[in-house]
Amino acid sequence: MGTNFPLLSRAERDRRWNLIRREMSKLGLDCLVIAGDQSNWGGNFANVRYLTGIGDIGFAVFPLREEPVLLTWWTAPMEARLNPETSPLTRTILEKAGKRKPVRSTWALAEPWVSSIRQLGPRWGESVARCLKDLGLQQGAIGLVGTSQNWEPDGVFPWKTYQVMRRELPQANFVDDVTFILETARLCKSPEEIRCVEKASEIADAGIEAMLETARPGASEIKVYARIHERMMEEGSERYIIVYWTSGPAPTHVQLSTPPDRPLEKGDLIISEITPRYGGYVAHPHQPVSIGKPIKEYEEMFNLLRRTRDEAFAKLKPGVTIGEQEDALTKPLEEAGYSYLHCPFHGMGLSGLEFPNANFWGKTNPIEASPRDMVFQEGMVLAYEPMISTPDRKIGIPLGDTVVITATGARRLSKYCNELLVV
Repeated sequence: MGTNFPLLSRAERDRRWNLIRREMSKLGLDCLVIAGDQSNWGGNFANVRYLTGIGDIGFAVFPLREEPVLLTWWTAPMEARLNPETSPLTRTILEKAGKRKPVRSTWALAEPWVSSIRQLGPRWGESVARCLKDLGLQQGAIGLVGTSQNWEPDGVFPWKTYQVMRRELPQANFVDDVTFILETARLCKSPEEIRCVEKASEIADAGIEAMLETARPGASEIKVYARIHERMMEEGSERYIIVYWTSGPAPTHVQLSTPPDRPLEKGDLIISEITPRYGGYVAHPHQPVSIGKPIKEYEEMFNLLRRTRDEAFAKLKPGVTIGEQEDALTKPLEEAGYSYLHCPFHGMGLSGLEFPNANFWGKTNPIEASPRDMVFQEGMVLAYEPMISTPDRKIGIPLGDTVVITATGARRLSKYCNELLVV
């Protein structure tokens, strides 16, 4: 596959901009100010990247009519490329380097989506306020995006930045949270977006293959973990890779920490979530792997989980409700005397955690669940990841795949995620 990224088109950009501006017009907004940072494995700058094509620490100022402005923390490389002047030394070096095939945009863009890129800082609020003044929006209706953030209800919009904006623009009408405009627009993916998810899924499969090739009795957990990362980078993943991992004779669920330098042992079960990023978009398979033959109870639990997954998946299509799928993926497990540990599905795209999503187990839900009467739509992309656990929830096994909702049903993307694999 190589390490080049796909080239997202200007047509894709225009589709997004028109969609967002229609919603802005309905709400009487003159501009959006969109905050983003690098946390959540890059997921927290998803809204900035969705509108500008560039994912990094920064803010996007998105007017209803004028061209948007990206304010990012480090503009020197971009400014250098746009500088029309070429020094004699640069010219000499380029002549000696010779002509080579151009390198694709590191942001997966055929052409830059925004022409105005400004330095953010050192004081972010002043930089954003100055930009709004330059656009003549001192008295405008300005919607803030990021004051809530998909699975992070408290948001990522810096409080001090918000305070400074209000101080510098006392006549502006700030609408404190219109994040839903972006979240709603991102619910259903275009063909270009789905292509990126498909490529991410291929890379994830390569990561699974690296695990299958290296996980053996005596192999260091951390070296297997590192080889998964290495292989996915070789296959073209961007740097914001997530590999949740746990292993042992009776694991509960994946952990957020790096695994120890422990030799794997016969009888260990590896549970992982492997999440590369391609063109900004993620895939998210769960492929359990057993070091040697698993114990009978594990096999029985897994077989029930797979039957439950398959029966629910056969019913997944546009028009089906969140609640119907949630029940189909959890009630058969509970009726058989088991439990489960996490939500059975959630949306994915430029972030690994997007809407729509089912509820977690019981009333311990740490995130905001989608309404149970919300329906699936064509173009939604899901981490479809039911999990079974013992009744006390101390031991469990997941089985997950990246799924695209089509006009007539749903489509799994991984060539794995169907068996409890034994190495």
